[in-house]
Amino acid sequence: PNAKEKLDKLIDFNFLYFTKRDNIFQAIYGKSGDTTIMMGQILKIAILPYVKIIEEIIREGIRDREFKNLQPNIAASSLLGMMQITIIRFHFGGGISSLEDAKINIKQILFGGLLK
Repeated sequence: PNAKEKLDKLIDFNFLYFTKRDNIFQAIYGKSGDTTIMMGQILKIAILPYVKIIEEIIREGIRDREFKNLQPNIAASSLLGMMQITIIRFHFGGGISSLEDAKINIKQILFGGLLK
């Protein structure tokens, strides 16, 4: 698959995984009991490696001239932020009623900004 297809699948996976019951973000944000999680550790062992995967896909798209020449680290962090804030708002009743619509909108924003 090309870089766009990889990111498309990654977004689908992210929404599927992080909206399941008892995922790590529910624990971090207090949705699963008395779990105490150190945010610095989560950043180091989970979030930054995940951002690196997204960055590499974006670099591939830039290299293959599929994506615009932009900063992969900023684009990757932005994508992860869009996905996770949307999911957090969904979990806490923040006005997100349809995760499917949210996912479609995130893909439109991302690919509208990335594709040449």
